[in-house]
Amino acid sequence: MTSSSTGSRKVSKLSRRQREHRVVALREKDRRACRADPAVFIERHVSTKDGDGNPIPFKPWDCQRQVLAALHAREPTIILKARQIGMSWTVLAFALWLAVFQQGVRILILCKTEGDATELLDRIRWMRDQLDGDPVHSHILADLEKPAKERDAVTTLDIGSSTIRALVGTPAAARSETAGLVIADEFAFQRRAGEIIRALLPTIDGDGRLAVLSTGNGPEQHPIGGEFAALWARAVAGVNGMHAFFFPWHARPGRDEAWKQRALAALGDMERFKVEYPEEPGDAFLSPDADLIYDRTHLAATAKLGAEFA
Repeated sequence: MTSSSTGSRKVSKLSRRQREHRVVALREKDRRACRADPAVFIERHVSTKDGDGNPIPFKPWDCQRQVLAALHAREPTIILKARQIGMSWTVLAFALWLAVFQQGVRILILCKTEGDATELLDRIRWMRDQLDGDPVHSHILADLEKPAKERDAVTTLDIGSSTIRALVGTPAAARSETAGLVIADEFAFQRRAGEIIRALLPTIDGDGRLAVLSTGNGPEQHPIGGEFAALWARAVAGVNGMHAFFFPWHARPGRDEAWKQRALAALGDMERFKVEYPEEPGDAFLSPDADLIYDRTHLAATAKLGAEFA
C-alpha cells in the first residue's frame, strides 16, 4: 500500500514536471514568434479599449497590418487618415513591441499638446500593465533587462532597459536624443512642423524608424497644416523616401454608406465631412471652415438663392 502510494506520487510528480517543461517551451516559442512579427505580438497579447474604457483584444485590421509591416521593415512612413481608424493605437502598440523586444531602444513621441503627450504615453503604460497583470500574457515581460533607475513618470516610461518619452513637438524636442523610433502624432497640427522634420532627419539617416501620422489640416498654403500637406505630396511623388499611406473613412471595418449618411447628418456639412473622413487624399486638404469669414453652407445657400433670383 505504502509502496503503491509512493509510486503514484512519483508518477504524479513526474507528470507535473513534464507539464511545467511544456509550459516553459510553449512560452518561449510564443516569445520567438512575437519577437519576429509585431502583428503576432499585438494579436496574441495586446488589448485596446472599447468606448467605455474596458479592455478588448487588439485584432489588427488590414490597414493597421500594412503600417505594422512597413515600420517593421524600417520604412519611414507618413500616414494620411480619416478619423477613428485606430492608427494611433497601432503605432503605440508597435512602440511597445519595439521596447520589449529590442531592449535598450529609445522611443520618442511628439504631440501637439502636453495633454496629448500624457494621454498617448498613458496608452502604452495601460497596454503594458494589461500584459503584466495577466498570467496568460505576463511571460512576455519576464526577464527584461533592468535599468539602473526605473522611471514611470508623466513624460517618461521605462520598459526594461528601453525608454519611451512623450513630448510636445518642437525642433528642440526632435533634436533631444537619438531614437530608434519617432512617432509624430497629428503632425498637421504641430507648429513649426517643417523644422521638426528637418531635426528628425538624423534619426532616419541613422536607420531609425519614423511614423508621421495625421488627419488633414488645410492645403500647402495653410500656416500650420501646410508643412504636413507638403511632406505628404513629396512622399507621394517619391522624392523624400517616405512610404505614403492613405486610409479613407471606409478603411475601418463596419463603415458603409449608411454610416456615412449618419456621420454626414451629424456634421451637417459635406466639406467638413470630407476633411474629417476623406474618401480621396485631396479631400483631407480642403481648407477648414474655421479659415473662412462665412460658413461654406451659408455661402452655398446664398449662391443658390441668388441664381434663383436672377
